[in-house]
Amino acid sequence: MEIGHLPFGDPDTACGCGAHGCWDTVLGTGSLARQLGLSDSTPTTVEAAINRATPRDVPVIEAAAASLGRGLAGLINTTDPDIVTLGGIGPLLRSHSPAAFEAALMRGLMGCLRDDCPRIVSGELGFDAASIAPQKSPWMR
Repeated sequence: MEIGHLPFGDPDTACGCGAHGCWDTVLGTGSLARQLGLSDSTPTTVEAAINRATPRDVPVIEAAAASLGRGLAGLINTTDPDIVTLGGIGPLLRSHSPAAFEAALMRGLMGCLRDDCPRIVSGELGFDAASIAPQKSPWMR
């Protein structure tokens, strides 16, 4: 599932995939690097910049964390999971701007889910999660 390409971003912003408004145009390391004034968009560089954020960087990080919360609310409303695992840049954004993340998440959740929001945890593989292929099981073709 390519959730980075759900239309949770600015509908006027073109994505490298050819669509407009992809979530990746807000939360992708390329977008975050541009907004933070970085010339390198590797996850390691973006992570380091977020960890040493200056007051000028805080609004960018808060906006990204809020976008993560809003989009996650939409996914929770749609799928009603018991647990959500954040990977990539998600855990870092959440930890650096917990209030922005939580406010956007709770505002976006349907009323019937607000009292029973699923547990949200950080994945153990971080940025490597997408590049690690699962072992082939006998039931996989």
